[in-house]
Amino acid sequence: MSTRLDLSHQSHAWAADQRRSVLTLAVLINSAFYAAIYHVAHSPAYLVAGKLRYLPVWALGFNIISIGLILVFTGYASWRERSVWLLSCDVAISALSFGLIFLLKIPDTQHRTAAFGLAYSIFVFSKLVILVSYSFSNVHARTDIGPIRFWIFIVSVLVYAAITPWAQLGAWPTADEPHYLLLTDSLVFDHDFDLANNYLAGDYKKYYPFTIPTSDHHSLHNTKGEEVPIHDVGLSILLVPCYAIAARRGAMLEVNVFSAILALGIFELALIFDVSRRAALVGWSLFAFTSPLVVYSSQIYPEVIGAAGSIWSLITYSKALADQRPRHFLCTGVLLSILPWFSVRYWIITATMLGIIVLHQLVVGLRRDQLPLLQIALVCSPLLGSLLLFALFDSNYYQTPIPNAGYVLLMRSWPASSMFTSRFIPGLLGLFFDRAFGILPTAPVYLLALSGAWVACKKKPWQAGLILLPAIAYILFGALNRFWYGGWAPPPRYVFVSVALLAPLASLIISTRAPKLILFLAVVWSILVAVAYTAFPWTRYTYWDVNAGALSEYINRQIGINFGLIFPSFIRASGWDYVLAAAWATIVTGCILRFVQRTAHIAPSTTSD
Repeated sequence: MSTRLDLSHQSHAWAADQRRSVLTLAVLINSAFYAAIYHVAHSPAYLVAGKLRYLPVWALGFNIISIGLILVFTGYASWRERSVWLLSCDVAISALSFGLIFLLKIPDTQHRTAAFGLAYSIFVFSKLVILVSYSFSNVHARTDIGPIRFWIFIVSVLVYAAITPWAQLGAWPTADEPHYLLLTDSLVFDHDFDLANNYLAGDYKKYYPFTIPTSDHHSLHNTKGEEVPIHDVGLSILLVPCYAIAARRGAMLEVNVFSAILALGIFELALIFDVSRRAALVGWSLFAFTSPLVVYSSQIYPEVIGAAGSIWSLITYSKALADQRPRHFLCTGVLLSILPWFSVRYWIITATMLGIIVLHQLVVGLRRDQLPLLQIALVCSPLLGSLLLFALFDSNYYQTPIPNAGYVLLMRSWPASSMFTSRFIPGLLGLFFDRAFGILPTAPVYLLALSGAWVACKKKPWQAGLILLPAIAYILFGALNRFWYGGWAPPPRYVFVSVALLAPLASLIISTRAPKLILFLAVVWSILVAVAYTAFPWTRYTYWDVNAGALSEYINRQIGINFGLIFPSFIRASGWDYVLAAAWATIVTGCILRFVQRTAHIAPSTTSD
């Protein structure tokens, strides 16, 4: 025993010496990198790069924080497995950041932007591989859950925050984004919801270079003569603190934080289905850093907030089922009641989830011969409070007590046929398979999530129903929308909440022996698209040629390969597009069946719902 303790002590001492050596090297490398950044910022030779020359500062911050995280968790959480090796790899990648400096001297603007974006994207994702590998090496059944949660949240924030400044420089906001930001600007500087003076003064030109004509104002005129927004105000209000500090970039960084909360929710919700911590960790790493979450983490849309609120309401309700604490029922109700403030579309999520929860409580109450009036009241009462606030707010600004009055009044001025259609098949196929706007061409890793839905229904029917029914209802609503593709937003905006809800179910497939070839192809393709969207952020938006994808068109111009042609287009679908969709639907069904076959041995959960 004494010999073993001595060997263990010697091993820890050797590892500590190695970490000190690596840390010394890291200090030298990053000090030299800081000197290079200082030179770039003050040298006329780099003026040609414009604001791009300040981006290496974020790379330096990423270097310092990533190394610091590994060192802190090695000591604080005793995550010592492969710590020296992965710390050395992290320092080596830090040295590669010097390449960003050399790319700033490329004289041609387009080539410089593309080359820098690609190098920066590879740098960020290489760092991510190290951080994810470190957590995989140290997370097992006996690992404390607290450090795992903190690691997931802080790594997610770190990666999203590293991508954000490049996304800001690489592409301006478009579609609804400038209008969400304009309302935030008005709240910060004018302290009102009247956008008339903001549109007139062109306040949006701080982040959007074009003039927005009067016909494109996303606003209505109320009886007070004010120009009030048609968009729901929740997102713009939420972004006020960080916008006041750093304008658009501050707002994007705030969205990063909520994106990390969503990423943590994917991990937490997976654990509810009794998967291992490592399987849930794999699920987090696959879905937090692939499209659409990694894209929307730096976009000014309410989708991240809607998805985070939906997932965490499921988590709090699951906790309520486990411990029957009133605060968990109340938290569930609060989370669901605030969702419609961010988008009128989220009424579908709120209404469906509340309906299932009330039904579930009644069923449980009948089994126990005790009507759960308190639980139902705690879940539903926040919605009544939210409706009252809606009535007061909308009566003041829109002169009607109807919730989401901006959209309601706008829809009254439009014929119903201009927004919705009874032909949902093109929209449904498009949301899944469209080459420019579908989820599976940009993130086939969601095959795992679709496959996990069957297993979830078998293990925990009520929890699965709380996920699947709102997700399906939201998808169908998006398919019935004539603008199912979400305008110029990155794909796939109108099913973002649905796919985020489904993402945790993938861990049920990951925890089995899934077919390796299908899994490999789906993961690699999803990661490549995520890297490309990060490297070339302007390709997130398909502006004009909607029958092609901006990313596939850009890659086609660069290397002559148009991968988008293998997928259908449903903006103006032809017969060939339906043939392609049928072929892909057959392939997807086959893949899902293969995944599901590997889980046939999984029995229903014996724990109480």
